Amino acid sequence: MTQKELAEYLKCDYKVINRIINEKAKVTPEMAIKLSAAFNTTPTFWLNAQMALDLWKLRTQKPKIRPLIRHRRLAVTG
Repeated sequence: MTQKELAEYLKCDYKVINRIINEKAKVTPEMAIKLSAAFNTTPTFWLNAQMALDLWKLRTQKPKIRPLIRHRRLAVTG
């Protein structure tokens, strides 16, 4: 299925599908409902996939914030 065919099936603009596929737009709740109906999944599936992608992108960037609390080493007594 092409992007254009999917857009026609979902009754949305081709540009919306293209932007989502090329990671220039996010899956919205409205689009998640359409995708879930088309692919027999749940809207939560699509929103979780979007959130996982967003988190993955953020994790690949080096954080510029130092932790407020340092982890202490636990002393092991024997």
